[in-house]
Amino acid sequence: MARNDFPLSYEMTGELVSLFRQELQECNLQPGETVALMCDSRTNPHYPAAFMGAAQELGAHVFELRVPFFTSSTRRIVRAASDDVIPPRGPLEAMKAADLVIDMSTVGWLYTNVHNQILASGTRTLMVNNPPEVLRRLLPCKEIRERTRAGAAFLEKGTKLHLTSRAGTDLTFSKKGRKGIFQYGASDIPGRWDHWPSGQVACAPIEGSAEGVLVLDVGDIVLRVERYISEPIRCEFKSGKMVGIKGGGIDGYLIREYMNTWGDEKAFIPAHIGWGCEHRAIWIEQALPGPGGGMDAESFYGNILFGMGANYFVGLGGANVTPAHIDFCMRNCSFSVDGVAVLKDGEIVVDELK
Repeated sequence: MARNDFPLSYEMTGELVSLFRQELQECNLQPGETVALMCDSRTNPHYPAAFMGAAQELGAHVFELRVPFFTSSTRRIVRAASDDVIPPRGPLEAMKAADLVIDMSTVGWLYTNVHNQILASGTRTLMVNNPPEVLRRLLPCKEIRERTRAGAAFLEKGTKLHLTSRAGTDLTFSKKGRKGIFQYGASDIPGRWDHWPSGQVACAPIEGSAEGVLVLDVGDIVLRVERYISEPIRCEFKSGKMVGIKGGGIDGYLIREYMNTWGDEKAFIPAHIGWGCEHRAIWIEQALPGPGGGMDAESFYGNILFGMGANYFVGLGGANVTPAHIDFCMRNCSFSVDGVAVLKDGEIVVDELK
């Protein structure tokens, strides 16, 4: 959607109303509640139209907000998260007054103070920016809700995290006092954010605690630059920061360029780490023709999702404020919490988390 890869035919809207109604029911939308549809000039026009129809069918009040994609400080190539993309008055107040915000924008405001204020008001927010076929395949279900809740509870109790792989990863973090969060693709309680589709568990490591080596192996995915790794890339961490990115051919070059473009040392601080819980996700979705579904990669069952940069988000409880953010999706890793193995070579090994 961010690339305007959507059909021009108006019939698509009609096909989506039933699907979007199911999602709104998963979000516990009640008659008389108010829904705000958050869009920008690059939003797929079928999505707000279909959500408007679906919300009305469920007896909710609904209105649409639209902000510009380009602002005076837009850095289009690397845009990730910025407080200036949402006007501080008008849209902010309107979203705080709503019960549910459906975020179909492409401007990047997840890790912002604006979003934190909206959630603090009790409004629940839901990001929706994947293609229709991915949304339909990964509609929220009971199994994912239970699996992610259990995983987050397990993660939240821990303090020390250890990530390894046969490719050479050996990386440790502290998460003492940080939350374990879960995403199952629906925002159904006050103050909750989620992303449809989604099925994952995560936490924000303590800034300054990362030590060791991260190796991105062949077939791993780097979101933001939309690449499957073709040659191993070795990333070194010291005193909580990534201090070296070695190898990887063109993939390593692109990651180095992306990270350096920000001109911000906070881009090199880990943002979040966790694992995927979605058994219906498809690893090669990003490589198929048409707009790829990034959430397949993030939520893939048994993967590791490791983010760098911004994590200033009330859901995570992180403290790193920067416009930079990039995600690495890695298979075949082993991951432990306080010495207890959760993943072994990409397989979840704790029975209650499977």
